[in-house]
Amino acid sequence: MRIRQYKDLLFLVLFFFVGFVLGIYTTSLKPSFVSKVGILKTANLNGFKNYSTDFSLFWRVYNILQERYVDPSKLDDEGMYYGAIKGLVSALKDPATVFLDPQEKEEYEKSLRGEYEGIGAVLEQVGPQIQVVGVFEGAPAQKAGLQAGDIILEVDGDPVTGKSLVEVVTQIRGPKGTEVTLKVVRPTNGNEVKSITIVRDVIEAPSMRIERPEEGIILLRISRFTSETLQDWLLELSTTMSKINSEIANKKAKALIIDLRGNPGGYLEGAIEFVSYFLPKDTVVVYKESREGIDAVFRTRDQGSLKIPENIPVVVLVDSFSASASEIVAGALQHYKRAYIIGETTFGKGTVQDAILLEDGSLLKYTVSYWLLPNKKRLSKDHPVVPDKEVRFDRNLKLTKGIDNQLQAAIKYLRSKIHN
Repeated sequence: MRIRQYKDLLFLVLFFFVGFVLGIYTTSLKPSFVSKVGILKTANLNGFKNYSTDFSLFWRVYNILQERYVDPSKLDDEGMYYGAIKGLVSALKDPATVFLDPQEKEEYEKSLRGEYEGIGAVLEQVGPQIQVVGVFEGAPAQKAGLQAGDIILEVDGDPVTGKSLVEVVTQIRGPKGTEVTLKVVRPTNGNEVKSITIVRDVIEAPSMRIERPEEGIILLRISRFTSETLQDWLLELSTTMSKINSEIANKKAKALIIDLRGNPGGYLEGAIEFVSYFLPKDTVVVYKESREGIDAVFRTRDQGSLKIPENIPVVVLVDSFSASASEIVAGALQHYKRAYIIGETTFGKGTVQDAILLEDGSLLKYTVSYWLLPNKKRLSKDHPVVPDKEVRFDRNLKLTKGIDNQLQAAIKYLRSKIHN
């Protein structure tokens, strides 16, 4: 069953993971806008419960701003129009229900593919500083010499002091082929100050990759359960699991670590397919609950010879940015005791979204149901996936010495299982 409509990515978290943050932009007033806003004047309010007025208050506020606001250049009618719609949607206080204007919708679709134009680095705000916490393999940032741990001081000569992560990322991102110069300080090299010029390019963040942190242990990092299409992702998964099984068969691999840290989710279909490599056929992975109650049950499929042998111990790494589909995977493997979970409590995003493409190219994503883990508890902020062993990530250790303490905890656990 293909359920593309269940793209339950957490919009803000995915953008953070791939280093993409929507910036502030301006648009020119389109000729059709006057007819658009006219909809508000003639809106049918019959469906509003306990609503006894019209939109006169809306237009009164609009007119006051037009006549009195101090900076007329900021009075962008189309921006205010879309802002009003976003306000309507945000009143639901559901972060997974969002309205994306046409430009945001285009960028959102790129993020689903793990694609954007920039330098290929992951930034994080650490106190007042903007720090590089990761650089994609082969990306422009790596080729230019940017390193994890670098603290950004300036972007194209403009100091970042006092700016938010959103503002800095917006400055750094830009069209393919253009340059951006970063002034950084490198704590790992005696606080050396460097100026690094990077040529932007289309960044394609890999959705999964295999590493070998220690002899006999395979590390599978999965950054998201999406790709250009679901079929592309499933093909990549099948190829990856085939490689892992080959190493197991040849006695080169005796244990497996699945890294879902920072994974914001993706296709439910991808999550079900992945879990199927570890659990028997027809095992319940997740329930779907709508207004009418539980109306769907999703079970594992038969992966045949590609199923990971039951004698291979598995650790799953999670953190507070592991959400949605990645939580479903971790929750199912934990429930059936097929994997030992290490890390930090997950995000708690257990909602299902449908998406409607609107006539002007904008997109409305809205929640239609909830996910329930195999124990029938609703995946939520109150009931996230709690690791079997909590290990807080030591960012300073990673930045200064390159040591991932959560990964080391997983390796230590698996050593005891391999040798027993």
